[in-house]
Amino acid sequence: PQQVTHIKHCPFYQCLSLQSISISSTTMNLEYCCFEGCSSVRWICFQKRPSILEPIMFGECVFALCENLIRINFKDSGVTSIGESCLAGCTNLKQVILEKKTNKISQKAFLNCRLIEYIGYDNLVGNVCWDNNKFALDLKYITDFEENAFEG
Repeated sequence: PQQVTHIKHCPFYQCLSLQSISISSTTMNLEYCCFEGCSSVRWICFQKRPSILEPIMFGECVFALCENLIRINFKDSGVTSIGESCLAGCTNLKQVILEKKTNKISQKAFLNCRLIEYIGYDNLVGNVCWDNNKFALDLKYITDFEENAFEG
């Protein structure tokens, strides 16, 4: 719902029936583990956020262990930082679309995300680095990579 501004810690923890997540443009805070272990989720998107609002704050492990997650779209979300262990253990994650305001990737944000094919700002366009046509990385706006951001 549009009225949701905060999602407290663990309300959807291991909610196995949840298949997709759409974060409202008015949501300001996603607390620790709020969607951790939702293993049936296949995609997550954020609704376009008015630029006058403050950035969304992430707790640790917000989407960790969403094992069937394939795509997450932060575009136009106002997300400035991918939080610690945010997508850790999302073992089927293939595509991450970033917000141009995103400038920080925290430690272990993508821990054990071994199937990622693309991380960038649009659907496979822009300045990308290719490795055998299997992986594209476009991080031109990122200024802060924390330790082990892509470990595993």
